[in-house]
Formats: sequence, structure tokens, C-alpha cells
Amino acid sequence: MTKESKEYENLIGEKVEKGDFSLEDLTGEKLVDVASENWKDHWKGMPEFEQEHVHARKITVKFETEADFKKFGELIGQKLTDKTRGIWYPEPEEVRESYLYRWFEDEE
Repeated sequence: MTKESKEYENLIGEKVEKGDFSLEDLTGEKLVDVASENWKDHWKGMPEFEQEHVHARKITVKFETEADFKKFGELIGQKLTDKTRGIWYPEPEEVRESYLYRWFEDEE
């Protein structure tokens, strides 16, 4: 069993005054000069965004039967399964499995 410290026991029954305190009050420092809702004010020194892979079109294809689904896979030369939710056509030469990507930082 853990024994309570004397410091804690001294606070039992004490009342604390309510007040409107901010994080700046607690730290004694001004944390933000100007709060801005404009994203451009925060995007200084950030790299430009470049979209590498842009697709030209996207369609949804529905099949009446399982046989139609399998035949479609054969026609386009791609393996389709029950878990297939999307494909590229033609199938890209380099398969990008995004779940394999990880973020690493260089140690200085």
C-alpha cells in the first residue's frame, strides 16, 4: 500500500479560488503574437506542394453477376478479388503500396 505524502495531506480540505487563467498566465510568457485564421500567414517557409500522380478520369463499374466480375478482370488482365476496391488501368509498372511507406528523421 502506498502512503500519502505530507504535502498532499496538507492540501486536503483547502479551497482554491476560481479564476480565468490562461496558459500564458501559468508559463509567464506570451506564446502567440497574433492568432490568424488565414492559412497563408502560417505557410511561410514551407515547401511547395507538388502532386506527382494525377489521374485523368475515375469511374464506378457495377456487375450483375460474379461471372461478369471475373470476365472483366480477365479482359483487363488484372487480378480482382473480393477485397479489390479500386484499380489503375493500365496497371502501373511500379506498384506503390502506400502502407509500406514510413517516415524517418535523420538523427543529428
